[in-house]
Amino acid sequence: MNFRRPALRGEVPEAGDRWRRGPATTRTISGMYSPQRDTDEHIAVESLFGAFQVLVHVRETSPVRWLYLDH
Repeated sequence: MNFRRPALRGEVPEAGDRWRRGPATTRTISGMYSPQRDTDEHIAVESLFGAFQVLVHVRETSPVRWLYLDH
């Protein structure tokens, strides 16, 4: 797996700095994704730089594996 220098905290050209410090809309998918709720999963942030310590983009999908907890 190849890792690049962190773009959120590392040095980047001016255009990249404007992108990470400007307002952004993100889509958060956690738990179960439902296409009917897609618009509810978007959040607005003042900047990616201020909202996140780390951004990870994984170019892989896999089936859900349910976690069952015994109580």
